Amino acid sequence: MKHRFSLSAGLISALTITLILIVPGLRAQNSVRADIPFAFEANHQVLPAGCYQVKLLSSHILALVNCETSKTVGVMVHTVNGYPTIGHSSMVFRISAGEYRLVHVRFAFTNIQSDLSVQPRLESEFARNATGKTAEIAMR
Repeated sequence: MKHRFSLSAGLISALTITLILIVPGLRAQNSVRADIPFAFEANHQVLPAGCYQVKLLSSHILALVNCETSKTVGVMVHTVNGYPTIGHSSMVFRISAGEYRLVHVRFAFTNIQSDLSVQPRLESEFARNATGKTAEIAMR
């Protein structure tokens, strides 16, 4: 009887430790949804307004999957580590001449930011000078 109790207590302890180690990793999302109320451009590809599943496939590829049509658009990104960990995922768009261009994607509970690799010359200048308007869309 005493041996069975020790085995159960040991098993419970092992499961508790495993959950403590695994759960933070589960919170670090690399696939989230965004409802984008405007058409936008991502790496010279124009996408309509709507719901998108945003997936970080690697440190260099981000997939934007339309929730209704399942059409997938892959975009090249440059993923940078070292940002402060944030509690919500978001997409940042630069607004120029009434057009929205996706420039950054941040995933909740990570310290990374994915910057779109291909940006028009004007947008690159805006990014460097930190001028111009931006819009941020929260993802869930």
